[in-house]
Amino acid sequence: MAPGHEAAADRARQAQRPPRPRPEPPHRSIPYACRQPCHGCSSGLIRLFSSQLNLIVIVVLIVVGIGFNQSVESSSAANPAPPCHGCTIKGACVSLANQISDDAARLRRELFDLKAALRSRPLIARALGLLQGRYDLADDMAFTLMRDSAQRHNLKLSTLASALLAAKPPASRDWFPGRIRRLTPKVSYLSERQTNRTAVLSAFLNAVLATMDSDVGDLQLLDPLTGALQLEQHRGLSVEFVDFFATVTDGDTACSAALRRRRRVVVTDVAKDPIFAGTTSGEVVLDAGVHSVQSTPLVLPGGRCMAMVSTHYARKGRALTGAEGVQLDKLALETALWLDWHQRTVVLDALERVHQEALRSR
Repeated sequence: MAPGHEAAADRARQAQRPPRPRPEPPHRSIPYACRQPCHGCSSGLIRLFSSQLNLIVIVVLIVVGIGFNQSVESSSAANPAPPCHGCTIKGACVSLANQISDDAARLRRELFDLKAALRSRPLIARALGLLQGRYDLADDMAFTLMRDSAQRHNLKLSTLASALLAAKPPASRDWFPGRIRRLTPKVSYLSERQTNRTAVLSAFLNAVLATMDSDVGDLQLLDPLTGALQLEQHRGLSVEFVDFFATVTDGDTACSAALRRRRRVVVTDVAKDPIFAGTTSGEVVLDAGVHSVQSTPLVLPGGRCMAMVSTHYARKGRALTGAEGVQLDKLALETALWLDWHQRTVVLDALERVHQEALRSR
């Protein structure tokens, strides 16, 4: 091969060989305050300053953002934005639903009061007839005397009428001569002595429900004239339940069984208990969602029953604990004593007033 050609071939082979790596110079630590840093040091410082600058910018943005949010909230509080159309409609619907519910509850109460008035109307008519015949009074005068006396002593007109019919006729100028007045009994569930029967019985029923851990219950008073249990107070019961058990005589119910036995009756399964099995009262109780019930009579030490209190439960198998039974008996006894005082004092005072006013009106 010619010398020129050999030289060209050597150059071609050398060009095809990969270049040898150059040894890296030893690393030198350049101080931060180097006045003439190399290019690598300049890049590091730039990255350092950039990261610090970014951090400062982020902090500034956060502070500004917080201030802006507070400003917006203050402005919104000072000038609240009107609700959207959908929110307005929703609020109106909720308000309308609440109004309908309140109206329905009011109508149910009025219906119950109206039915109670219709049930007591024959009783009041009998009492008015007795007054007219005994004192030779006109119709309007007899009614005025009864109404005024009932209002003065905070009694229902039906309560006064029943007492008038049950009491013995007056034999002298005083209807109840020699009567000993007793101090108003104190009950544990009221802080002060109370003469208002409605207030006492309402507080008593609330205390019983709290003791028995129930939201559903009722209180019935024993009518001294007819011997029937009259519904006086109730909580959480349906209209159908209240109408059906407004007056209970001798029937297939837990309260009537407790009245006959003069002791508490506990039904842990309404559907299977012999008291309710196959009866209309059992169907009404079950339709109201009640599966367990207890009825406790309010009995005086001599055995006279004054009233009945019952609590109802949606679940089966609800029985009383020992502590519940003791507390319930205590509440029942002190309320029975209070009712006895009320009949012997307040009710007789009302009858005495009717008698005296009737004599003066002759």
